[in-house]
Amino acid sequence: MLFATAGARADGNGPASAPTRDHGYGGLTGFALVVPPVGASMQGAGAGFRIHGAPALALELSAARAWGTDVRDRRRTETLGALTALIYPSPGGTMQPYFPLGAFYDGSVVQDGAQTHRYRHFGGFVGCGLEVFLSRDFSVFGDARAMLRGRVGGDAGPEFEQGARSTSVSTGLLIVLGAAWYPFGKN
Repeated sequence: MLFATAGARADGNGPASAPTRDHGYGGLTGFALVVPPVGASMQGAGAGFRIHGAPALALELSAARAWGTDVRDRRRTETLGALTALIYPSPGGTMQPYFPLGAFYDGSVVQDGAQTHRYRHFGGFVGCGLEVFLSRDFSVFGDARAMLRGRVGGDAGPEFEQGARSTSVSTGLLIVLGAAWYPFGKN
């Protein structure tokens, strides 16, 4: 999935051409999502809020909607909410590697011929990426996230069945690309 996040800093620290990465600022995010076409083909969009409470840590709360086809070639729409910790091992530079670690909850609507199925999932993800500051207030980023989720709810039976085999657990790879704008900062 592709993610774009927008964020600008209003703390007045440092020149615009030499971004600094201190703490105590937040930003608005927007993103696009894409699942690589390995059996499934999905894309989507969403929005969120990111806060940098410490130089090496940011938290992001986001919501998204994705659509496309699943591994069984069924039309599928998913709405999800996620809480993500972004860990920056070397904060402060223009180019900053990071590791996203998060949890999410989603609801899916799947069209299987004339039948409509509704599923709910809870899962988590981990990945690695790079954020590049183009100015003190604006950055672009990209990452790859491996995810694992399980079906939850009243009817948490198998979602995928093939002969005698079935599972209510699914995995995937998300490709996330985006931009961040940080308008909220320290005075």
